[in-house]
Amino acid sequence: MGLVNDVYALRWQLAAATAAVYALTKFRAYWRLRAFKGPLGSGFTNFWHTRSLLRWNSHLWYDDVCSKYGTSAEPKSPFSSPYSSLC
Repeated sequence: MGLVNDVYALRWQLAAATAAVYALTKFRAYWRLRAFKGPLGSGFTNFWHTRSLLRWNSHLWYDDVCSKYGTSAEPKSPFSSPYSSLC
């Protein structure tokens, strides 16, 4: 039980360390992709992609994004919209 108590006593430090590692990995990925332009926040989150899929207008959204930012903005995920290749 000593290990469990030690981990429990350090729970806030472990949570802070986990959050810091997560934030650093997100920032590192964003920093690598900064040359590719796209919608605000798209380097940190999938909000725009999810919103367009839930509204059933992803083909229109991707057409708009590709016309603004070029074909480098289209998703490369196997779970991406089937209309993304129309850019």
